[in-house]
Amino acid sequence: MTDKHPFGTVGLPPLRELSLEKASEGLQSAHFTSLDLTKAYIARIHEVSELNAVLQINPDAVADAKKLDEERLQIGSRGPLHGISILVKDNIATKDEKLDVSAGSYALLGAKPTNESSVIAKLRVAGAVVLGKTNLSEWANFRDLDITDGWSPRGGQTLGIYYPNSSTSGSSSGSAVATALGLSVAAIGTESSRSITSPAEFSNVVGLKPTRGLIANDDTIPISVRQDIIGTITRNVKDTAYLLSTMAGRSEHDEMTWNIPRDQASDYTKFCKELI
Repeated sequence: MTDKHPFGTVGLPPLRELSLEKASEGLQSAHFTSLDLTKAYIARIHEVSELNAVLQINPDAVADAKKLDEERLQIGSRGPLHGISILVKDNIATKDEKLDVSAGSYALLGAKPTNESSVIAKLRVAGAVVLGKTNLSEWANFRDLDITDGWSPRGGQTLGIYYPNSSTSGSSSGSAVATALGLSVAAIGTESSRSITSPAEFSNVVGLKPTRGLIANDDTIPISVRQDIIGTITRNVKDTAYLLSTMAGRSEHDEMTWNIPRDQASDYTKFCKELI
């Protein structure tokens, strides 16, 4: 498949305003392709690289986007996340050969996890493109409390977006800043205590720490087995609902997901009302 979409490309809307729902509609309507979207986000990441929100771009993201475009044309869409670019906090394991999982530390650079996080595996099955890894407070802030939020040896200091050298809060600093700046459709973070919700507040985006057990938390670099949880950072509540609908559910790798009575994940988007 060539870079040019067979139906033409109408053009991408402004990335800072592009919601998951609108991106999905644009892909399905052939206004742009997943390849267009992925390349635009990579260019956008380079454009604002001085803010250190993204620690590493996935070298395979462009190839993955091409494959998903071909699949859409030949077979059809997997659903609303098909071809959608997602950034992942650098303490969550991914299977990508060229992506590290290091919690921002050089101590783990080059280490390869045995398994991929159940949540990331679910996002891939739904058709998401893992665009790269976001910077974070090193070890998800499990270190000296006097060290600045949003800093890691690998990623440097993530900076806030509203005035020069402002704080981002932490520890999912890069995920929040990346979402606010339009570096991906959404981002995945982790929280033990305010590590998603506080950075989201500082960057004026929507952060969700789900109930422990609603989402599997396997294959993340841990702080507290009973308190750690993977969550989402998005531009609006409905985008959060789309991600939660995919990410929630039982996993054989996390026994706490079996404590919640359910047969399958709910469609949380049905609880969202349109703004008048």
